[in-house]
This record gives sequence, C-alpha cells and structure tokens, in this order.
Amino acid sequence: VRDRTKFLLVLRITDNGKGAPGGFLPGDASGVRLVPDPSPDLATPEARLSFLAREHPLLPWPPALRGRGDAWIAVGGAGGTALMAEGGRVIPGDRSCAISCWIYDRAAGRLWSPEAAPSLLRLAERHLPLPEVTARAGRFTLGLGLWPCPEAPEGAPPVAIGEAQVYNSSDRPREVELLIAVTPFAPAMTAGSPPAMPVTRVAWDPATQAILVNGRPEVVLGGRPDAFGAAPFAGEWALARDLARGLLASATAVEDAGESLASGAALYRLRVQPFGSRTLTFRVFLGDPPAALDGATAQAVREVDRKAGRKETLAGWHRRLTGRDRIFLRVPATEKGAQDAFYASLGHLLVASDAGLVGEADQPAALAALARSGEAPGAPGWPTWGPASGGGPVGRADPMEWTRSGTWRCGEALDLAVAATRGGDGDRAGAILGWCLAHPAVPGAFAWAGAADPTTGRHCDGALPDPGAAARYVVALRDMLLQEEGDVLVLTPAVPEAWVRPGSQLELRRAPTAFGILPWFVMASTPGRLTLRLLSAEKLGNKGRGPQVRPDEAAAPPGGLKWRIPTARRIRQVVVDGAVRRALPADRLVDLPPGTRLVAVIW
Repeated sequence: VRDRTKFLLVLRITDNGKGAPGGFLPGDASGVRLVPDPSPDLATPEARLSFLAREHPLLPWPPALRGRGDAWIAVGGAGGTALMAEGGRVIPGDRSCAISCWIYDRAAGRLWSPEAAPSLLRLAERHLPLPEVTARAGRFTLGLGLWPCPEAPEGAPPVAIGEAQVYNSSDRPREVELLIAVTPFAPAMTAGSPPAMPVTRVAWDPATQAILVNGRPEVVLGGRPDAFGAAPFAGEWALARDLARGLLASATAVEDAGESLASGAALYRLRVQPFGSRTLTFRVFLGDPPAALDGATAQAVREVDRKAGRKETLAGWHRRLTGRDRIFLRVPATEKGAQDAFYASLGHLLVASDAGLVGEADQPAALAALARSGEAPGAPGWPTWGPASGGGPVGRADPMEWTRSGTWRCGEALDLAVAATRGGDGDRAGAILGWCLAHPAVPGAFAWAGAADPTTGRHCDGALPDPGAAARYVVALRDMLLQEEGDVLVLTPAVPEAWVRPGSQLELRRAPTAFGILPWFVMASTPGRLTLRLLSAEKLGNKGRGPQVRPDEAAAPPGGLKWRIPTARRIRQVVVDGAVRRALPADRLVDLPPGTRLVAVIW
C-alpha cells in the first residue's frame, strides 16, 4: 500500500465437518473463510445480512435490515394481493422475491435507488389505493407505480403492472441505465418474519422475456433488456453496480443453494432527451405463479395495454369509492386529509376484504364500515358494532400514551374515537382522528400499521395498511356526521366545535343508514348563524345534482329525523322552514318533520 496504511486481516479456521483430526484438512478450501471483522460466526442468512447492514449503514439496505420497520401498501386484484414498499420495492404476494428498480447515471458514475434517494410514496389522486413512488436521483427522477390489471388475458393468470419512468430534469440529453432487479429482500410484514426470502436460483428466459425465481416465472419484462446479470449473495446494490459498470459478465442463471440469497438484474441503456422521459414496464403474477410459461401466454401478458389498464383501474376505483351511487362526504378544508383518508381507508379495507386478509377480531368493525359505505351487500340486518369498552384513559391525553408492551396500536385509539361519537363528544373524537392523521405509518398514503413503534411511528408488527384501523376510521368519521339512535336518525351527532367555525361547511350525500339512504344534507356556518339544508330524493333528482335516490329507498326512520346542533354556543333562535320555534331544545336536538328543507340557528 503506497501510504503504508496498516490493515487488519483476520483468518478464521473452522471445522469442515468431516471429522478430520484437528478439524481442518490442509488444502481444503471449504474449511477456510475470510471475514471483514472478527465477529461471531452467524449461521442464518438473516443474521449475516443484519450484521452487514449494521456494519455498513450507508449502503442502501432495506429498512428492515437497518433495524426499523418497512412501510408498504397492499394493491388488490381479482387474483391476489401485491405490495409496494416505501422504497419502491414490489412484492408479488407472500412468495419468494422482491422487485426493485435502480438507475445508473453514467456521466456522474453514481448508482441510485429509491432507498438511497429522497423518495415520496403516495396514493393516486390522494385517495385511490394505487401506490406511486417518486425518487429524486441527481439529474434524474425515477417514478414507480403498481396497479392490478383489470382483466387478465384469456388463459393467462392475473397480473399486476409495474411501471418505471425515468425523467431527465436537465437541459441536455443524458445517458442513463435502468435496472430491474429481482432479489430476496422483502418487507418484514410482521415482527417475526425474516427480511430476506430464500432464493436459491435466478434465471433469465429470453424466449418469454421472463425472470425465473426458484424455477417459476415471477416477472415478465415489457421489453428485451440490453443485458442480464445474476450473482449469488452479492447484494442487490453490488449486482446492479457491477452490471451497470460492465464489471459483471452477463449471466443467464445463478445457483445459490448455500446462502439462498441469489439476485438477478435486467439492464436497459437509455438516452433521455432534455426534460423528457422514458418508460419501461414489467408484469408480476398476483396469485401463485404458473409452473411454466409458454411463448403465447407471455406475449399476451406483455401486450396488456398499460395506459388503458391504468385508466380502467382508476375508473373502477372511482366508481367503487366516489361514484354517483356511492356515499359522498365533505368536511372543512382545515381538517387536512380527513376526507381523503375516509376514501383511502375504505379502499384499503376493500383490498383486504377482497384478498381475505381481514382477521376474525376485525370482522365486526369491517362489516360496520362496509355497511355504512354501501359496500356490504346481503348483510343480515344493520351491524350495530361498537367498541366493547372505552379502553385507555378517559381524559384527552396524547394517544401515544395508549401504548401496550412498547407498541402503539392505531386501532385502539380509533376505538376510543368511535366510543366518543356514541357519547356525543365530537371534540374528543375529532382530536383522536386528527392525531391519527398526523401520525400515519405511511405518510401520504393514509395508512396505519397494526402496531407501530411509539418513538418513530414506523410499522413494527401486524398488517399494513391495517384493515382494522381502516374500518374504525370509516365508522368514526361517518358516525360523527350521521348516526342511528334507536329508531331515530340523528344528523351531526358528534361534530367538533372546530368544524363549525364561520366559513366552514359539512356535506353528506347518499349515505346508507339502517332505515334506507339519506339523500343529502349540507351544514354551513356564518358569523351569526348555522344553517342546515336538506333535499328529498325527488328534489335532488330533479335538480340534476345527483345522486339519484329512488323514493322507495330513501331513509324513513320510525322515530323521525333529528338534528343535534353542534357546539355549546348559546342559541338565540331556531327557524324551521321560516317558522320560529318558540321552545329552544335543552338537549340541542331539533325535530325535523317530514319535508323539512331549511333550518337556521341564530346565535
């Protein structure tokens, strides 16, 4: 070494397991290992990976290996569920591999991944359960998306479409290499699951343009790559780096029976014009992958129109969540994210329900949420679910104090929010919902974990998004605006005082109830008064403002309709359709006779 720097080299002699005298046969290389540190011998791949991640924290290890939980979003389809992690890794179900994307800036000589670059995970249009990751990497921006194909080609298994888009943010053409890697690194879905899945063999099949993992096709690439490389126990960053720099000879297959940590990567050399972009796609199988893939099926999978598929998927989610025949709600704009979180939580719950991922303990809450959103066909009666007990402190303490065994469970906090709505305590319910919105496990995706680390808010156990928490959020927000009390239907039973400040407005349309569908009401606040306007099904249809509610399906509660006047402000006068009510309601409940159109409260 030129500068005479001293290095420590450790030579460890281990037993070769052959029972030879002294435990070592001279000349037998299997009994000698070179290690970077004289640490204890680590037997399992997970232990070795965790050790290396701690020793070299600057490398782009997956979050689970760096000692913190992963954040990921479930994407549902007719044939199963896939995941997209915060760093852009795609997990095709609970199987054997993860797919990640990398870009290599040839001019800068730097390899980027969403794990190493500043990245943002969000939902499409803020509330549709389709994840999108944007990572800024030097002169380039890497955008990643994942959505299920609405209709699989005839005779082909259902697939999800992954899309990688490279955008050149500079004013001159740039050379970049995009890599799509298959690795054993996956999100640790629960505290006990390993961050690495066993991958003993990775192979490239040029005939079908498919990457085979453990002998089965896992990924079908949309275009033929310029090169494909594979390596045993190299780490996805090292494999991608060496392949991009031309240091790794192109290999079509690799065996890694000992470590079970094989990796493979397809490389595309791209020239991106100034402020232009290039897009590449890949397909992953949602259900169990086929045992084999013939050329015709692979061609049909590749020819799925990604733009039409995405457009159809978005339109399908719009129809299912916010269509003209679905519940619509609006809360004041000052309550950031509350409205989007309602639809996002409903979407997360629908994905989990379609995939059979809702646990037995969360079934009652899920049924109640689906009924309140019109998504529980054939439900036996109206589910009257509520938390078994208030649980936790009864004061207005910070929800982070409601931890058990060192974890924070959002579902337990939302149980308290639902209980608060039943008691008419809108301020407490609103405070809990606001705190949960400010502390998601996945910022920008309105997702909470089954259990989170109370110091970081990161996922540490259970599902993500947690269907139980999603269901409870839907129930809590809907029951703040509309609630069944015996045979009476009450409007705004638990609205926080902050939601009725001058200039604020609440709106609810086509809301399923135990007594039918409530067509529409809007509550608006001005400095001197609070007004409630209602429209019947006939009036609503005639005005063309939708949704269309048939008179026979409109809500007709036996005990009538009532309005609980929010806040504790002193009421000077109540006017119902122009007639002044002489008696002011002590319980702040105003009877609304059939046909009521406008109620005004004068402070």
